[in-house]
Amino acid sequence: MENKIGIVANLCMKGIALENECISIPRKEAQKFIQDISCAAVKMLKAENHHTQPIQYPENIRMQIVELAQLCQPEKQNKALALIPESKIEKLLEKIGKFYHDIVGTLGGQLQIEVDRGKSANRSDPNIVNACNTIIKSFDVAPWVEERKSSEVYTKNTMNVKGHSAIDKMASRTNEAFAQSAIVPRSTQQFQTFFKGVEFTPAQKQKAVSIKKIYDSLIRRAIHISREVKLAPGLKIVATNPQGSQIEIVGLAQKKHPNIFDNRKLNITLIENKNHFNETDNKWIAIAPVFDECGKPKFKTNGQQQRKHLGYISEVSLQQFQGSIKPFTEFNNLIQKIEPGLTPSQVRAAFKQVKEFAATTRENIPDSEKEAVAAAMWQISTASKDNTQYGFKKTSAAFALFGEEVIGRLEQLQFTEFAIVGTHKPCNEYLGRKWVGEKVECTIEQAPDPANPTQNKRWLLAEDKKLGVFRSESAQLPIGTSFTAEITSPASASVIVTSTKGNQLKVGQLKKYEAADREWKGEERIITIKLSNIGKAIKPIALIDDKPLGEIDRESFKLLSEKLNARGIEAEGFQFEGKVESSPATIAHIKVDSQTVIYPYIWTKEEFLVTDEKVSLLDELKPILNEIYQEKSNQGLLHDDEASLGVLAVKDVYFESFLKEKNIEPEIFKNLSDEIVKKIGVESLIGIANKDNIEELYFCVTFPTEVSEQKTAARIDDALNFPLLYDQLQDGQRIKFIAIELNELRQLINQTESQTKQSTTQLTEVKAINEKVSDVKNYIEKDISAAVPGDAPLKVKREEWEKQMLKLALASLKNNPANAGEEIQTATFSDDKYRVIHHVPSEILRIVDEENHRGTLYKVQKGKPVQVCKFTEDEKRSFEHDAKQQQKGLQQG
Repeated sequence: MENKIGIVANLCMKGIALENECISIPRKEAQKFIQDISCAAVKMLKAENHHTQPIQYPENIRMQIVELAQLCQPEKQNKALALIPESKIEKLLEKIGKFYHDIVGTLGGQLQIEVDRGKSANRSDPNIVNACNTIIKSFDVAPWVEERKSSEVYTKNTMNVKGHSAIDKMASRTNEAFAQSAIVPRSTQQFQTFFKGVEFTPAQKQKAVSIKKIYDSLIRRAIHISREVKLAPGLKIVATNPQGSQIEIVGLAQKKHPNIFDNRKLNITLIENKNHFNETDNKWIAIAPVFDECGKPKFKTNGQQQRKHLGYISEVSLQQFQGSIKPFTEFNNLIQKIEPGLTPSQVRAAFKQVKEFAATTRENIPDSEKEAVAAAMWQISTASKDNTQYGFKKTSAAFALFGEEVIGRLEQLQFTEFAIVGTHKPCNEYLGRKWVGEKVECTIEQAPDPANPTQNKRWLLAEDKKLGVFRSESAQLPIGTSFTAEITSPASASVIVTSTKGNQLKVGQLKKYEAADREWKGEERIITIKLSNIGKAIKPIALIDDKPLGEIDRESFKLLSEKLNARGIEAEGFQFEGKVESSPATIAHIKVDSQTVIYPYIWTKEEFLVTDEKVSLLDELKPILNEIYQEKSNQGLLHDDEASLGVLAVKDVYFESFLKEKNIEPEIFKNLSDEIVKKIGVESLIGIANKDNIEELYFCVTFPTEVSEQKTAARIDDALNFPLLYDQLQDGQRIKFIAIELNELRQLINQTESQTKQSTTQLTEVKAINEKVSDVKNYIEKDISAAVPGDAPLKVKREEWEKQMLKLALASLKNNPANAGEEIQTATFSDDKYRVIHHVPSEILRIVDEENHRGTLYKVQKGKPVQVCKFTEDEKRSFEHDAKQQQKGLQQG
């Protein structure tokens, strides 16, 4: 009979969590909690009328359910209830708490019966257990009861948190830490140099190979046994055909075929299992004929013989067929033999054998050799994909046998020497520089790969300039890590020889020859071409002073030969005068000072594919906030002494549900809060002010008050110009934050978030809506006069560059669909170098520097001359040029 101790104990824990929730739930959430419980009580009563498994509640419990259900009529479910007076909330919470307390008491009695089952014939009452199960799961606030034993929690995902208990609070904090520092698997090849500097002999390497083969064989066998026990426990049939081949049929207990133990030859047909729930389920089912007590076949009403599922084909048998099985494959005249299936004890024994082998093998290795053999095993376990000598991919043997040696190397950072590639490409912002061991400040950044812009790579930045990327197979430091490192450029691998007529010859493979380490800086030399036989191939060699410089690049030699052949000149022995220049080094060697390594406060998860990067929402909001809120107003309930004020942290688990109750989408505020934390390091809050049934919500950013945090305060002032400032001393503690009315901020964010990657408007796009050139000009001029009245010659005279600049700016505004009907309209133009911001109510138009943060470059208001103009003469000329080019493109289009 099934042991129900675990089932009943889990229900007890869930009931205790619900009882505690009545005490710990914040009062601002109590209204919704009571509503949810009352509507759950309605579901409990409905369960009494279930058509197949009706629930029977003990009478004392049913009376309480009926009383709770009165708060939630069925037609009002999922709708907001009338507000419960504060005076009644406490009593209702006490009533709900007592209800769940009684449930726990009832379950406690059933649990005691199950615990005593070895001393008594009594068993728990299934009716009572089912009733309590229905009650608790109608509104469950403790999913952690099941999840606490899940192997995936805090390895692949966070724990689901719904309540306010001490366990929920611990899980919430752990969730936050896990989200920031979740373990990300990496290729073992990146850790090849973990035992760098540890030498081992060929004999020690061979020993490591032998040990690893045995260990891997044992662990595979143990895993196979555990899978079979999990998928198909119990008896199995070993069926042998006339040719002697065997088929294993497992899972007999699940299918319960009536003729399993009959002593007759077996005929089976295989059908595909299309009802499996995951990839580990058995793929093929064996069906067999059904016979009666007299051994005669049973038939259906249509005259066909009855067949029933017998079991599954085991994985071992499937491997023999190597995918050749097709639906309705038949196997007849099989001699069957019933054998006991593998058991959990055999699984434990198999894994115990793996551990014993690891322990015994380690003991037999002398202490003086342990690190060397560990290094050898590590090398063969993390070998390059191109090295197929051993075919090993896993490092589990190294960890099992040499855990102490692995842990010992973790005391210091092992990956301090790297090779950065791509330093010869234009994306290297130090292109042409020869590094000779300079110590510089470096950081790791994620950015598109210059060789494949659709993929990301980890870049090394030296003093904030890009130097090169890490190879995917090399060790990687986390994105955002900073450190001091020595940078050295190796000798160039090739040179470029430029003739007096401007022709170029690329010469490589310098390391094979005498002048490999020489740095060439444009010296003039006589170059001689020599054709050298190397094996079956002919290699063209470049000579200087009769000494080989290197091998001529294939394409370079092909072009040279074609030109010489056209003139009837042999390549062999051809001489010419040219300047020899070393090519930029393709790599740079980085040696990290491990004492200077600083890991990022918040780790950035690596993204293999490039995604569309959005301009920072903070940067988008900054000019608009500065324009609209030039002074703090300190109006509204936030500064009403008679109003009550509460706060809810954006990172709080109830933040989303709270805003959704107010019909406010929380995601945009979470995004802004995440940016603020990442860029400034301070938390955001929702301020809730109440007075006389009036509620106002504010987005708040905590403001540091300590002298030591003045830099952070200055960064907040620079990034955010909110109209409200709250600064109070409460209970000896100073509370300070800046705030903005929530709906006001939502409107500003909605206007800016869709414009993050807005590209410059092209007049050719206007033509796509089938308007003529003259019409385009007319409506642009009309927009200018509407946005900046006063352009008429009699009022304000605009210079030509200014007119063209306004045309470009207004065309970009016009083309941005997000501006329709908005008070604040914005867009970028001139290759995203400038941003135009039009504040419709004040009729102010501003141009700001989008790239170099020079602030407002141009400002004008309706009916007034230009108030600000900081454009350089070059910029003014560029506006005229850009406008002419676009007009020309429009006419040609």
